[in-house]
Amino acid sequence: MNPFLQTKLSSEILDLTDCEQEPIHTPGAIEPNGAMLVLGQDTLTVLQVSSNILLFLNMTPEALLGMRLTDLFPPEVVNQFVSGSKSVGERHYVVGIAKGGVFLDALVHRYKGLLIIEFEPAFSPVVPGPDIFASLTTAMAELGAGLPLTDLCERVAVRIRSITGFDRVMVYRFSEDGTGSVIGEDKRQDTIAYLGLRYPASDIPAQARRLYVLNTLRLKADVNAAVATLVPSVNRFTGTALDMTYCVLRAMSPVHVAYLRNMGVAASMSISIVKDGKLWGLIACHHDEAKIVPQPVRIICEVLARVFSSHIATAEEEGTRARVMTLLAVTARIEERMRRDRDVIAALSLAGDDVATVIGAHGCAFMIRGEIVLLGTTPTRLQVEGLSTWLIFNQREHLFSTERLSAVYEKANEFDTVASGLLSIRIALGSPDFVLWFRPSVTRVITWAGDPDKPLEKAEAGKPISPRRSFAKWQQTFHDSSEQWTAVERTFASSLRPVIAESLFLRMNEDVLRLNLELARSNAELSSFAYIASHDLQEPVRTIRVYTQLVSQRAGPDMGPEARSLLVTIESAAARMATLITALLTYSHVGGVERRSNKLVNLKHVLDRVLVNLDAQVRQAGAIVTYDPLPVVFNDEDNMVQVLQNLIGNSIKYRGEHAPRIHLSASSENAEWLFCVSDNGQGFDSTKSDYIFEPFKRLHGREVPGHGIGLATCKRIMEISGGRIWAESDGTGKGAKFWFTLPSANDQYKSAAL
Repeated sequence: MNPFLQTKLSSEILDLTDCEQEPIHTPGAIEPNGAMLVLGQDTLTVLQVSSNILLFLNMTPEALLGMRLTDLFPPEVVNQFVSGSKSVGERHYVVGIAKGGVFLDALVHRYKGLLIIEFEPAFSPVVPGPDIFASLTTAMAELGAGLPLTDLCERVAVRIRSITGFDRVMVYRFSEDGTGSVIGEDKRQDTIAYLGLRYPASDIPAQARRLYVLNTLRLKADVNAAVATLVPSVNRFTGTALDMTYCVLRAMSPVHVAYLRNMGVAASMSISIVKDGKLWGLIACHHDEAKIVPQPVRIICEVLARVFSSHIATAEEEGTRARVMTLLAVTARIEERMRRDRDVIAALSLAGDDVATVIGAHGCAFMIRGEIVLLGTTPTRLQVEGLSTWLIFNQREHLFSTERLSAVYEKANEFDTVASGLLSIRIALGSPDFVLWFRPSVTRVITWAGDPDKPLEKAEAGKPISPRRSFAKWQQTFHDSSEQWTAVERTFASSLRPVIAESLFLRMNEDVLRLNLELARSNAELSSFAYIASHDLQEPVRTIRVYTQLVSQRAGPDMGPEARSLLVTIESAAARMATLITALLTYSHVGGVERRSNKLVNLKHVLDRVLVNLDAQVRQAGAIVTYDPLPVVFNDEDNMVQVLQNLIGNSIKYRGEHAPRIHLSASSENAEWLFCVSDNGQGFDSTKSDYIFEPFKRLHGREVPGHGIGLATCKRIMEISGGRIWAESDGTGKGAKFWFTLPSANDQYKSAAL
């Protein structure tokens, strides 16, 4: 037994009911294979010492407290202590210190205003046997050979064991959920294997994992040795227990000590594997007997662990890079085909097998523009339709993934054997276009080192609990989820979405352009037809009227009253037909771009023209027309004349018992002008307010002249002007209000200028 290891067990037992809350960074004690001095950083006065300091400095704790460092060591040694470490937690090594016939090595660091010195015996030679530095060089060369991760783990375990002499060395990797697995191992032949076993997250709590990142090597030389407490327990400089986050000798948690005893481990050492600032895993070393690992050997192990960490990153990045390149190549092929053929469904269908292979899906579904295509192993079409409906209302991001769809979509229980896992991209938020990839539920068997649901063992009443005692293989089987979607797979799906969206957008633009061209052609043909039809219809109507008049004139007074009445009816019908044809021709001419001449139009000038045109009707009816100040709008002046003339003319035409009183108002609201032509005329049934704007629809009989095309013309002008028109009335005999809107002249003028 090494003289620096005390064999008496500590009588202090910690209650293990809540190991996650255990203050493992302030244990108040150190491992007994070393000693500690805690000094004020500025005064270099001893504030705390470990209770075993007599074995190292040949002085009692009581004698050391209050002394200055310069009273204990020569100036050159003191200078080595204070000049090495500068940044917080940075360890500085001082080797070969002679004190009272004993040679010591020291680790020095600064933390929270304190200078902390940890002493250990200096060993020479470092270790018996082969040259560890040559072994380290060989190990570094092996790890740099571009090996797969499993081979790297095996080789680093072999090298660490050969350098340290531990009975077992394991490479332990953490999962995202905090559990860990042994993925590499080298051991004594007569011991059981832990390779492939999985350990619950509670075995190494989150707070312990955080400390492993800051302090990358921990040694427990003898699990049965009592710890050396600090004297006094409270640091009088900080007023609290010493924070030993960066201390190598920090006493191990009693929970973990009991855990190691239950595993049959007498000595333990762990080295952190840190990748990108996060704890990737541990190199865990176990021995059946107490074992001291000299400081130089531990330093070499830390160096080897860092080299190993860098090669892990390279191996994982190479694997990721190769997969990403494959995915990018698939994306490029899909994009090239989409750009060439403008057919999203065809491009995705042709690339379906490639995508499924690289993304690890068993089936996929495309829902584009109302069309559904299923490839591979998928739910039924009806089930996919139901899923897409659910996604329309519940997928609020472009990307959604789950390994257990039934947890969020209950109906997925019907098809989880083919689609427990779902990776979905929504082409545009608010659209019903999706691309879905499916993975079936898989049977997963996880082999644990003991029952993961029993991290602590129950004890008799009144006694503290302890870590579990069984580490035999224990298996769990899961059936309700798929394999996890990786970050690379989600990134690929995200990158494919804008490619599809762009192709759909280009296709939509082409469709819109084609439809616009067809619409323009159709409108031109319709306008031409209406013009020709109206023009050609005028000729026979004129002929009817002319010959009717000739018959009436030639017959003279000899024509009987019945015949003359028939001729009058024919003449009246022909005249009405001529009026309708003229109105139809006018209506067909409204809206053609080639016929509009938009410019800034002063509506006061337009109203003056309208009142001149309607002067005879105004005088005959005794109408009074008033108006508010009128704005300037950007529109076609002739169209504005038609609107006001039709509305004011209707108010005169459909007047009531009293002389017509007509008012034109104008107000600005929300970047548009709101106009109203109100009167005191006949009014109308409010349920017919939309009916009167239809062509040739009228609410009155032949007793009121008209052809039913005026309000329809107003509506069409408003539509092409970007405005609206509607009518209101409180009922027959209660007048009417005709409202219409026009965009602000500034906005319209700017748009036209662009």
